[in-house]
Amino acid sequence: VTDASGASPAFEHQYPVCTAGVLSRYILDERLASAAVGAGAELRATTSVEGLIMRGHTVCGVRLQRDDGKIEGVSAPITVMASGALSSLRTPRPRQPVGFAMRRYFDGVRWEGPSAFEIVLPLEVGGIPVAGYGWVFPMAGDRANVGVGYWSSPRQRFRLPRVLRAFEKALMREDPRFSGAQPERRVIGAPISAGGSAQNCAAPGLLLVGDAAGLANPYLGDGIAQALESGMAAAAARRMACRDRPILNGVVRRLEEGLPSGAHVAGAFLEAHANVSG
Repeated sequence: VTDASGASPAFEHQYPVCTAGVLSRYILDERLASAAVGAGAELRATTSVEGLIMRGHTVCGVRLQRDDGKIEGVSAPITVMASGALSSLRTPRPRQPVGFAMRRYFDGVRWEGPSAFEIVLPLEVGGIPVAGYGWVFPMAGDRANVGVGYWSSPRQRFRLPRVLRAFEKALMREDPRFSGAQPERRVIGAPISAGGSAQNCAAPGLLLVGDAAGLANPYLGDGIAQALESGMAAAAARRMACRDRPILNGVVRRLEEGLPSGAHVAGAFLEAHANVSG
């Protein structure tokens, strides 16, 4: 962790030297999809979810629109929604933090020594401190994932592209590794969904996971690990959903030991789906 000038703050913690790296989302998403299909899932491209199938107050499946325009109903004892931060199914909490992140890839970065994930605090735009953070994540070869996260407030409302440009210019001006680097033209941005709870991410027959459940880290905005862990928690609970309550409680205990950030999601799942049977 460094400040905007690259200096290490007084609270710096020394971790063992290691080499860090991040996969392109194109590669990560393809590998996750392939793993799901290999485990028996059916992957449907160019198919959208048009709505939920309800039986009273219980979700019993989804209505899909296929690429030929036809509507198809798919029934399920439990529906897991992984629709991301823009999910319209989760009800925001009154004081839920609103965050946004934006990044793009750089080519021509001159990495020196062991690479590491770098977080830069604080960010500044025109000399004004911003309630956010910057990151530099190494990738294969001479590439880097560079981005910013920003928590908006009534007192600060910067446009995110401006925050990203200011951070990139500071890197290219002050960091020798980026003196000859060039950013890709494509910029990707998304809201940061944090503040999830049992009250707003689960309902009878339905569980929201990952960003759809608001599981992003409210401090730094990262959410991929939480998304994977909550998906694993959902799968573990689903396998036991047809059995008795003590076994379900055992699942939660095991998740608390092995998947701390997903444990509360599993707990919400069990509370909301106590009466769901297969």
